Amino acid sequence: MDINRDIIYGGAFNPPTIAHASIILYLRNKFPDQKIILLPTNDFYDKTHIGTYESYEHRKIMIELTLDNLNIRKDNIEISNYEYTLDSYKGTYYTLKHFNHPYFVLGADALLTISFWIMYPKIIEENYYIVFPRMGYDINKIIEENEILKKYQSHFIIINDYKINDISSTKFRQNFTKELLYPQVYQYILDNKLYKMKGRK
Repeated sequence: MDINRDIIYGGAFNPPTIAHASIILYLRNKFPDQKIILLPTNDFYDKTHIGTYESYEHRKIMIELTLDNLNIRKDNIEISNYEYTLDSYKGTYYTLKHFNHPYFVLGADALLTISFWIMYPKIIEENYYIVFPRMGYDINKIIEENEILKKYQSHFIIINDYKINDISSTKFRQNFTKELLYPQVYQYILDNKLYKMKGRK
């Protein structure tokens, strides 16, 4: 599939898991000629509901360690510090405008709540999306039942051949299951005593 825009994959990456890695792998294989921009959120982003939220610097290093494990071309993959340079959170709309309206990677769960995002519906009208499936969500139904999403459905690439998994950063932080991360990332967490893992082996 050919597209003519960069791809932004944003998120907390707190920490980056093998699920994040599988999406990066998928994007690289599906869109081999496009630039992939990984965009970690800034430290001031409101994530109080997730518990321990490690610094941008730590999360960026863990993303780099994750990329080191992937057997893919990395010359066209970038970790952007754009949100880290902001003095306040302005919203995804302004981030996408800064990057000249790339394709933005979404999970189906985020698509369901996008009508509450800053600058809706302009964020739909002016931008493009790659939507990954999530367990329990029907992407086509979400689009069909929203007047704006339906009107601009050509702005969405729906991924139908991605194998859904239930791995998440939240699950790691809850149980410290090291199999959810690459070994180098897990070791980095231990070495730096992140996520209150002091004393764990």
